[in-house]
Amino acid sequence: MKNDKEKLKQRVLDFVKMQKGYNAKNYEELEAFCEDEDTYGVVYGEDLQAGIAGFGDTAELAYDDFVRSWNQFNGFEWIKDYKYTIKLQLNGIYIKSDVVFYQLKIKNNSNINYDIDMLRLFINDKKKSKRTASQEIEIQPLYVYGDTSTIKGKSKNIFVFALQKFTIPDQKYLSIQLMEKNGGRHLQLKVHNRTIVKAKPPTQNP
Repeated sequence: MKNDKEKLKQRVLDFVKMQKGYNAKNYEELEAFCEDEDTYGVVYGEDLQAGIAGFGDTAELAYDDFVRSWNQFNGFEWIKDYKYTIKLQLNGIYIKSDVVFYQLKIKNNSNINYDIDMLRLFINDKKKSKRTASQEIEIQPLYVYGDTSTIKGKSKNIFVFALQKFTIPDQKYLSIQLMEKNGGRHLQLKVHNRTIVKAKPPTQNP
């Protein structure tokens, strides 16, 4: 398993080196990992939230998923979180008139259904000072498209949240929290203003 992880890391590094704009210093930002015998992953970047990542039941599938993520990146800062075979990812942000649409993808790589308890959005402070109270403002969607009840085992689902147009100060971020009902596979995405302002018209790909 350790050898597979190292081979995965080297294979991804070889791929990245062939891409335009590669910087040798970024080698330190490439990490491969294995949560268990059936879950491999690799991330290129600071962390799962800000980097480009791939996951799979084998090292080969994790590599293929990474390549797809890299090719689809196309200037959009994908944001994602991964825990216990559940992957939550922001696929794109779109704007039409004064409404912003956040497209989320949830993938369940386990055989256990993922029952959603809550999927909530907040504006949070980046740093919590001991002298000042932290402010957490919940954002209510105008409407939600997609089934937000259950993601069956070995399946994925796409949700779209429609929010009133807004931007946020640099010292804050949009928190998207996914909570599992009667479980512990809780995920969170942190969306900063630099990503929000990249919203595109719906006719453009993320």
